[in-house]
Amino acid sequence: MTEPIRTVIFVAVAAVVALAAYASRPSLDESVIGPIVAGKPLFPDFKDPLQAKTLEIKQFDEATSRVTPFVVSQQASGRWVIPSHGDYPADAESQLKAVAEVLSDLKIIGVASDEKFEDKKREHELYGVNDPSTVDVGAKGVGTLIAMQDAKGNDLLRLIVGKEVAGAPNQRFVRKPSEDLVYVTTVDLAKLPTDFDKWIEKDLLKLSTFDVSKVTIKDYLVLPTQSGMRLVQRMEAALSYATDKAEWKADELVTYRGAERVPTALQDMEELNKQKLDDLRNALGDLKIVDVRRKPEGLGNSLRVSNEKLPRDQQQALTDMGFYPSPASDGTLDIYGANGEVVVDTKDGVEYVLRFGDIAPQVASPSAAKKTEKGKAAPEEDQIKVHRYLFVMTQPAASVLTPPMLEPEPAGPEPAKDQKPADEAKKEPDAAKSDAKAGDQKSDEEKAAIVDPQEAERQRIKKENERKMNAYRDQKKKADVRVAELNARFADWYYVVSEDVYKKLHLVRSDIVKESATAKDEGFGIDAFRKLEEDGPKAPAAKPATP
Repeated sequence: MTEPIRTVIFVAVAAVVALAAYASRPSLDESVIGPIVAGKPLFPDFKDPLQAKTLEIKQFDEATSRVTPFVVSQQASGRWVIPSHGDYPADAESQLKAVAEVLSDLKIIGVASDEKFEDKKREHELYGVNDPSTVDVGAKGVGTLIAMQDAKGNDLLRLIVGKEVAGAPNQRFVRKPSEDLVYVTTVDLAKLPTDFDKWIEKDLLKLSTFDVSKVTIKDYLVLPTQSGMRLVQRMEAALSYATDKAEWKADELVTYRGAERVPTALQDMEELNKQKLDDLRNALGDLKIVDVRRKPEGLGNSLRVSNEKLPRDQQQALTDMGFYPSPASDGTLDIYGANGEVVVDTKDGVEYVLRFGDIAPQVASPSAAKKTEKGKAAPEEDQIKVHRYLFVMTQPAASVLTPPMLEPEPAGPEPAKDQKPADEAKKEPDAAKSDAKAGDQKSDEEKAAIVDPQEAERQRIKKENERKMNAYRDQKKKADVRVAELNARFADWYYVVSEDVYKKLHLVRSDIVKESATAKDEGFGIDAFRKLEEDGPKAPAAKPATP
């Protein structure tokens, strides 16, 4: 067989294969489009998007034959929650309205069902509109179920969204679960998000980086033992931040030798690693929620809990996430994170305590395991990302909420020698009081002659002290209110956060301290040794001659 003939055959075969592949994709046959239904709304009775109080989306993973439900709804109290995530508060009112507007405006482009196709189950599989609520293991052609209900639980719409129409982006085959007929409509599933973090307030701490005044890093590990846990402490660093100068200062550096605290200080050729500490401060302001887990009953928002309020099975649930109850000296249980903690004080007097647990288990998305045709990894957004459990609570910041130093008021003028103190005058008999009353006019004249040169200064200091105390009381009151608000939000939940952010927050001493910029010039550090190797040792300075 000649080479040209072989090439023609290969091209013909490839064309047949491509044609067969294209023919297997569902497409819209214009011959079956009903002119009577085209352009009509899919749900003519659903006209007011504000009626929608519940959204339910069910997705089916053919690889695992598992249905993943997502629900967001409004409770009778008016609060929006995500029932599929333990009734976590949702930021959903505006989002659900937008979704409802998209769904209430769905128009029929055409009818895809063929009356000659008697096997409706096969037809539904072809268009990908099998109901995920009723399919069996190994089912094919399963769509995404979308349902919306009103405040009474009545369906406003219920729709199964199937495959895309070949060559028509965002046009999809759809079916109402109660009907066999398959329609075509325009619907963008990207506008119907089912990611948990798309429906919540993602900013976990609601903290401005400009408000950070102090950070305390506690580097420790918790190792499980047969009798409970063992705390391995390694380092503690208290660092203050001056916003006006954008400077960090080491207030205290401590290392541990066993259980012994050993205070340390920066050496001559060491300095704080400003870049790492700035990254930590920025990470606090950018700490986003990825997922949540409900806390055991009775734990609340405190780092300590009564032993009676935390049964053994609930303690086990904590350790599974990397949080270890440890008996405290007052008989309570202190909850430690397996991987240390960070304490953050803000200028407004709120102290955040962040304790880090273990890595949260992740489920790979179907695209994460796929490779491109050239063998490259899937896009970054499709990769399996590592996340970690986090415990958060707040309390008043003692480093900020300190009573002000009051200036002492100057003493007043001393009384005249023949004038008795006021307390003695009160003890005088009635007769003496009558005599004193007779001399009232003379006494008033004598008092008028007494001048207090410190009175103006005394009044100034008194007002200034009152101003300081009022400012302190006001700051403390606002801090207490803010702490209560935040703890009400944190009370019922453990959070799941990005491992990348955790690495910026959980620093060790080698992250905090680096070789100073002058170490090279002073002859210290690796760069100095390299410079010494290049230039050679310097000759010692000549000593002055002795007379």
